[in-house]
Amino acid sequence: MQSVTSIQLLRALSAWMVVGHHYMQFFYNLKSGSALGAFFATYGNIGVDVFFIISGFIMVYSLTLKTRTAKQFLIGRISRIVPVYWFYTFLTIVVAQVCVRLGSYPWTAASLLKSLFFIPHENPAGLGLYPLLLVGWTLNVEMFFYSVLALMMLVLKRYYFAVVAMLFVALPLVWQEGWVLAPLLDNSRLSEFSIGILFGTLYCRRNFFEKLKGILVGTVFLGLLFWVYKNNSVYMLQFYASLLVFCALFLEKNLNTPYETYKPLVLLGDMSYSTYLSHVLIIVIFRNYIVVAPSKAVEVFIIAALTLCIGIVSFISYKYIEKGWFFKVMKQHA
Repeated sequence: MQSVTSIQLLRALSAWMVVGHHYMQFFYNLKSGSALGAFFATYGNIGVDVFFIISGFIMVYSLTLKTRTAKQFLIGRISRIVPVYWFYTFLTIVVAQVCVRLGSYPWTAASLLKSLFFIPHENPAGLGLYPLLLVGWTLNVEMFFYSVLALMMLVLKRYYFAVVAMLFVALPLVWQEGWVLAPLLDNSRLSEFSIGILFGTLYCRRNFFEKLKGILVGTVFLGLLFWVYKNNSVYMLQFYASLLVFCALFLEKNLNTPYETYKPLVLLGDMSYSTYLSHVLIIVIFRNYIVVAPSKAVEVFIIAALTLCIGIVSFISYKYIEKGWFFKVMKQHA
């Protein structure tokens, strides 16, 4: 399947926004005196919102280019998501035994099984509804989306995207806290998949994005950028994430820069899933051995080393786990 270059670039940006957010969380408890640190602490987690919107978009785009059955679709998603997630879930247990300076991080067999099979549950460390690999909470939501989409594909045959989009908008509005599956069904971020489905539908329509006026998009983007910066509500951040994806798709249809120009950055987008899963463990390892607040000069070195480590691990993980033997075997059946 031909990738959408702008979306790959946005995936890379989003993954590293989340890296910056978690760096600020583990090293500064999301408090910083610098403008850059404050930006990542406050807005770095917008990368998650962008990822969810991109997921909705990619499902429409990929299923439009290549028709698949519900079974083939689900096998494809499992082969893409599961191997590397399971690897880092088990690695989390190992890191927890090594990084004892940060305190104990208990786990149970039940929590491990629920984490591996994307079942929301209370983290044994008392951190809330998180799997053992904390960033895996987003995969619980992703796998729920894929499961519902596969079910609708099986049942409806047609118009399944429209039904899923409406369902994911409606569920968070009506589902109450305390009801069954509430951690998934009352999540306000479910509607972001619907936004992605809408964008995917528009993108696959001929000439839709080419007809937009760049000056209008640019003006709206700059105006809303200032507005969002002053308003950190959940819905405004979702709107900002939507705008980022929309502008990326607009640029995809209206810029004619050769692919080779972006190739190194596209690789960062390809590796973004491994970056997302691995970065917290690497940050934790660094934090375990940096017990004294470093000077500004030393911190620059620390950030450079941390970035390099995350990049190297992401590349190896992408090449040998994401694209490893399990993926190749599953792909043959998808």
